[in-house]
Amino acid sequence: QVTASASDDRWEQRAAVALADDVGRAHHRIVRAIMRERSHSADPAEAAESVVARRARDVDRIRKLLDEVKAEEELSLAGVSVVVRELGVLADRMDS
Repeated sequence: QVTASASDDRWEQRAAVALADDVGRAHHRIVRAIMRERSHSADPAEAAESVVARRARDVDRIRKLLDEVKAEEELSLAGVSVVVRELGVLADRMDS
């Protein structure tokens, strides 16, 4: 959860909410890319696999970042921010 990365600081809380919104927007764009791909395939899973396969390097990079963030003793807003930014970049690339 993105908001779990924020301390009790008011600005960190606001930043976490903004990051959660960014995740939602990225998710929407990724789903839109998969739905466009689905016009070529009746199976949603196949469409998702096709979209992800075209961006395999980007997806792998995000997975590695997530592993790094999860490995931290304490979830940091900075780490989450980096992952969310990369997710947004991936969504932009998938949606274009």
